Amino acid sequence: MKNITISLIGILVLFSCNTIPKTDNVPLTNPVPIEKPREQDFSITVLDQILEEPMEMDIFNDGRILFIERKGLIKLFDPNTNSTKIIYKMPVQYDHVDTNYQHKLEDGLLGIAIDPSYDSNSWVYIYYSPVGNDPKQHLSRFVLDNDSLHMSTEKVMLEVPVQRDECCHAGGSLEFGPDGNLFLSIGDNTNPFNSNGFAPIDERPLRTAWDARRSSSNTNDLRGKILRIKPEKDGGYTIPEGNLFPLGTPDTRPEIYIMGCRNPFRISIDPKTKYLYWGEVGPDAREPKIGRGPIGYDEINQAKGPGFFGWPFFVANNKPYNRFTFEDSSYGAQYDLKTPLNKSKNNTGMKELPEPQSAFIWYPYTESEEFPLTGTGGRNAMAGPVYRYERFQHLKNKFPEYYNGKLFIYDWMRGWVLIVNMDDEGNYLGMEKFMPSEKFHNPIDMIMWKDGALYILEYGTRWYTKNEDARLLKIQYSNEKSTIQ
Repeated sequence: MKNITISLIGILVLFSCNTIPKTDNVPLTNPVPIEKPREQDFSITVLDQILEEPMEMDIFNDGRILFIERKGLIKLFDPNTNSTKIIYKMPVQYDHVDTNYQHKLEDGLLGIAIDPSYDSNSWVYIYYSPVGNDPKQHLSRFVLDNDSLHMSTEKVMLEVPVQRDECCHAGGSLEFGPDGNLFLSIGDNTNPFNSNGFAPIDERPLRTAWDARRSSSNTNDLRGKILRIKPEKDGGYTIPEGNLFPLGTPDTRPEIYIMGCRNPFRISIDPKTKYLYWGEVGPDAREPKIGRGPIGYDEINQAKGPGFFGWPFFVANNKPYNRFTFEDSSYGAQYDLKTPLNKSKNNTGMKELPEPQSAFIWYPYTESEEFPLTGTGGRNAMAGPVYRYERFQHLKNKFPEYYNGKLFIYDWMRGWVLIVNMDDEGNYLGMEKFMPSEKFHNPIDMIMWKDGALYILEYGTRWYTKNEDARLLKIQYSNEKSTIQ
């Protein structure tokens, strides 16, 4: 594998209240001003390229990078040899096409995470779609050692029943928090295309796949959620304290930490505050419509604790949808923010839901009034890490202190990376561009690793295929001038 280092001399590179002032580029308040780093002091190294639908990655303590491709390949990049090898081809269900709109489904090999104690137990966790006529997703633990995944060691920790007749939204991001809890994001598994970009709340007979109230806002369903569990040595899990519903609450699943998600797609946990961040891929309406609801927004969300984030009743900063009857296209009042009720015939959980929380950042297809730096065009919001300088200050080439406490966010479609400035309580202050001249090729995962470098996995330009511009990148900071190799 050819290692390509790009010197970026002179380059500028790269889904709670009702209104937020235009605060882009507002700096953090510091006792002593910290100079913003120069863009030319960052360099990009291409570790691998020409990938086929890469989805998620994790990094071992020795620097090897484990990443997956949706159609089943598990790959390992070794920095000692600068090469990538396939360590396992997992049989997964990925090639379905829905029955009505001929959209490819989003199942397959979806998420991966390395156990925090991997060096002593050799465990990795994978979220995937097993082959067969029983539509479900598995969260499983495997032994991976000597660069080999041992399928015979599989411990199925959790089964998530799904429908595979209709597109879309599988989610599938895995992330360990600093306390050893494992987070899993799951999409709403709902067809959005017959709802004109508004709330999919169709409860006509044989239309359950078009009703997100049976999943996202159903307290007794795992879809449209972010789960939080504690893996145990026997391959099972326990429920940590502080999830949304206490263990034993009728008509609920105790694994639920966050509910009311559409397609949560990537997640990250601040190692200091333990706040959870994720990108929410939003609905498609390009214009608001009386009787239906607002335009579509992607969201960057922040959870300081468990909560309900509104879908499919609310979007963005709790903009409400209308009650709508698909049989005759009649509509009723907007959903009530203070007392949201899930009255769907397809709901198997509680009718009375928690008051929804607002998105942290939200933006439509057009320019955002509140967050203009997010740009325009197609949208697929994703959340990266919060940088904590103290974890890296002993390193020579760590990211500068300027980025301390700031959140990295990125958009799969728009190809940018933005830096979100926050105060000590995690409140939004503003945002700025990171490497604004660099057009990233559909970034799909991002890790700030212990070597002080930022790693980015790029899906590439075209959907459902191998892309020449699908890459695994390493971004480093150095005051020393880089050279092209």
